[in-house]
Amino acid sequence: MSVPKISVLLPVAAVLLAACDRSSESAGIDGTGAPLIVAQSTLAYGAVTALGSVVVNEVRYDTSRAAIVIDGQAGTEGDIEPGDVVLVVAEPDPANPVQLMAARVTVDDAVEGPISAIDAATGSLVALGQTVRVVPTTLFDDNIATGSFAGLAVGDIVEIAGFRAASADIVATRIELKPAGGGFETTGAVANVDVGARRFTVGGLAVDYGTVAPSPSIRDDDIVEVKGSVSLASGELVATSVARVSTLSGAAGDRVDLEGYVTAVDPSSPRSFDVAGAAARITNDTILTDVAVALDEKVNVQGSLDSAGTVVATEVGRATFVGWPTAPSGPYSVVGRVFDWSLGVVGRTPVNLFVHAPTLGYSYWWANGALYTNGNGEFTAVNLPESEISIHAGHHGWVQPCAVSSRVPQSAYLQVEVLRGSAFATANPPRPQLVQGTSMTGTVFETVNGVRQTVPGALIWAYSVAEVDLASTMTDLQGRFFLCNLPSQVMLLTTKDGYRLNEAWPVAGNASAVEVDLIRQ
Repeated sequence: MSVPKISVLLPVAAVLLAACDRSSESAGIDGTGAPLIVAQSTLAYGAVTALGSVVVNEVRYDTSRAAIVIDGQAGTEGDIEPGDVVLVVAEPDPANPVQLMAARVTVDDAVEGPISAIDAATGSLVALGQTVRVVPTTLFDDNIATGSFAGLAVGDIVEIAGFRAASADIVATRIELKPAGGGFETTGAVANVDVGARRFTVGGLAVDYGTVAPSPSIRDDDIVEVKGSVSLASGELVATSVARVSTLSGAAGDRVDLEGYVTAVDPSSPRSFDVAGAAARITNDTILTDVAVALDEKVNVQGSLDSAGTVVATEVGRATFVGWPTAPSGPYSVVGRVFDWSLGVVGRTPVNLFVHAPTLGYSYWWANGALYTNGNGEFTAVNLPESEISIHAGHHGWVQPCAVSSRVPQSAYLQVEVLRGSAFATANPPRPQLVQGTSMTGTVFETVNGVRQTVPGALIWAYSVAEVDLASTMTDLQGRFFLCNLPSQVMLLTTKDGYRLNEAWPVAGNASAVEVDLIRQ
């Protein structure tokens, strides 16, 4: 069974699950994340669907230590907007290996230039000679009047993020107005190279690269970013720079999570195809989920790079960029404290609430931004509607063995108990003090040379049926674990570096002597 994606920032309402839920072996949806622990890099390419770090293809990547590159220039996380198409290069965090840490986030626009034509009937426009299709999920920047397609006019300078379709049209994920006087640019596949005349086309736009020095060696099908100005006489983009770009650039074995349109299918080998400028292939083991590999199909491809740089797909599914609804808000607040029974209050630790309102389920971080405890271990979550909430706290070596939930409005001062991971480096780690309701006990095993033996230091996450993380713990030196205050049924994800992730569903929240078997990678 594949593993559902989990990330801290996306909504978790049942009304969204049908549209948003997908499965993979690399992480999950909706919750604070439990991505698969991997030794390799993870390369994620797609549209940003939420901020507070970034969420790409339904996975949250922590950008607190990332180098941000915006159109070739150093940027900040604040420069990234929902709808931007990005390449994230991530590594597991050594201090908290269930969190993927972005080492680098690269943002490149599909086109930036003047609008020369608008077709309201088809919902399309032409910018810098590139045909741009506007779809219902296209996001519009606040600087566009009406915040819609109707706010655009011929002559406007626009910056457009999106994906190239098989026709070379750009399907826009985000549109923003830019001031006049800046340079123009486009990114896409090269065609019609004329080395003698030093010209080529990108998406039908003629490019003159005769003034670029040194002269780049450009071939058809290269993916390039071209910057320059428009010649009034010829209408060509007179390039000041031409740079090859790569949708994916990594090492053999790197994991891949790729969103885009199928732009080519090899007629002699239909298992080989191109997505967003990257070569991919399916095998007999590839899972095809509600999708066929066909031209102009928008897909999500998960797999790993082989030695030739081709994505060997483990799963191919239908990709749908979703513009998220507005989270409901209300007049209520929740106040609480995060503590370790033996060490005292835990300051500067992230706290996320999963808010189950009548009309929408969502992550507090997604709706309100990141929430951390203060120096006294206290937190205050504001703008809450009448709802039921679940709380999870802790990172970088902390776990929360007991689930915490409550109703809003309420006046209780909520206590969230965490334990440091180092507390489990013993045969008898401390039990949580705030045990209420049901509890679960179990042991994690592996089989070595035919002998079954326990696995210490494994991390266990308990999730609800809505894929919201409720509690987390680790195994002690005897491979045993303890979780508490769980609902009647949960999903367990068990991870440890060097092992395959184990998913168990359903597991009774009051189960005793649960046995989990891990297999080394």
